Amino acid sequence: MLLTLSTLLPIFLLLLLVVVFLFLLFLLLPGTPFISLSP
Repeated sequence: MLLTLSTLLPIFLLLLLVVVFLFLLFLLLPGTPFISLSP
């Protein structure tokens, strides 16, 4: 249990960092589908 937790935690933190980076990238980029879909 501890071994799986110690191996999954860095992977989860890395995925979370990538998701936050992509979210900020989509916010900064103009002309993205997310911005065009918003009224």
